[in-house]
Amino acid sequence: MRQSGIPVPPLWLTPWGEPVVSIGDDAFELQQLVDGERFSTSNPHCLEWVSAAGSMLGQLHQASRAYPGPEHHWPAEVQAGGLVQGWLNLARSKSEETRVEAIVAALAHWVEHWEAVLPASMMAIGSVRGLAEFHIHGDYHALNLRFGPQGVTAVLGLDASRWEKRIIELAYGLFYFSALEWRPDSNFTRPLVKRGLEPERARTFLQAYGAIYPPVPSEAAVLVDALMLIAPIAIINGPLEDIFFTQEGMEESLIDDVLERLSWASSLPGWLNRVRKSLAEMWE
Repeated sequence: MRQSGIPVPPLWLTPWGEPVVSIGDDAFELQQLVDGERFSTSNPHCLEWVSAAGSMLGQLHQASRAYPGPEHHWPAEVQAGGLVQGWLNLARSKSEETRVEAIVAALAHWVEHWEAVLPASMMAIGSVRGLAEFHIHGDYHALNLRFGPQGVTAVLGLDASRWEKRIIELAYGLFYFSALEWRPDSNFTRPLVKRGLEPERARTFLQAYGAIYPPVPSEAAVLVDALMLIAPIAIINGPLEDIFFTQEGMEESLIDDVLERLSWASSLPGWLNRVRKSLAEMWE
């Protein structure tokens, strides 16, 4: 990827010139420190960085498309369809454990919304022939990029790289950069706007990506279906992470805030369907 201009930081080498240290059955790599700023939603250059992130994803995908090496596939149960169902099953079981009745009802409502739309979205993606597949980055979001005056200065976090349809990663990137708020001084990722994705950021990201890697015929039409597929995973690991991963009981003062985020999450399928044509046109 570095030969293709992707700024992946080099690894530190051992005294013997090896990039990997093996300890027992485990192997460790140590990446060199990188220059650049962390992405922040409030940064004055934020919109420029969204564009740079879209362009860099396009460049990364074009480089990966030309990679002649062996294919690394994840097991079937952790590919896109099985993965999202597993996360929704976790959400359903979590709703049964939560003691706050309002959150129980809202969480169950959210799961039902997504389970209702997933079959049609999976069929729609499966019906399009010729969708590009190659090794995707696997975790392309704001925390795994660094930025400078010229755009992206470093691409990090390639641990989850795998063979996948590129539209899945495009949907992840679009969601991360136009639906979520990123602040370096906070470990919590909130929705960026009250409903859906922020339109200007979505357009900026898709147009920058599309200028480098446009869709094949009928691919843009299923972009929303890819968003339907990945959104529950991104939501559970972002705006709803305190429900799923906080060990202590939820503070009463946070209940209204949690319900507001659940309302945003539950409204997403309907919102995405309403803007299906607009999002497709932004990429084309």
